[in-house]
Amino acid sequence: MLDLGQYYPFIRKDHPEDTFVKVFGFSPERKSMTTVIREGDDLKIYCKGAPQAILERCTEIVRHDGSVVKYLPEDRVRIDKVIKNMQDTHHLKVMCIAYRYQKIYPSGG
Repeated sequence: MLDLGQYYPFIRKDHPEDTFVKVFGFSPERKSMTTVIREGDDLKIYCKGAPQAILERCTEIVRHDGSVVKYLPEDRVRIDKVIKNMQDTHHLKVMCIAYRYQKIYPSGG
């Protein structure tokens, strides 16, 4: 997360566990876990887990400059190479993190 100018402890400080709306714990079937937080009047949904489980659900990607662009097949090829290098060269277990915003719509009643 440092590569994108984010630092996980600061994110956690802004969103301690008691502010979570919902947590879907790690599931071996999904190979991921999901945490839902309230951000203003909307929800922000974070998902982390195995690259193959996270990347197949992505439609956009955050670039190093912070811009959000469409996630293209060539991005997947590049990311897969980076992951393979991390695993083969440095023997690291690699995890991916993704997020999306979800608007909360008032119930009509």
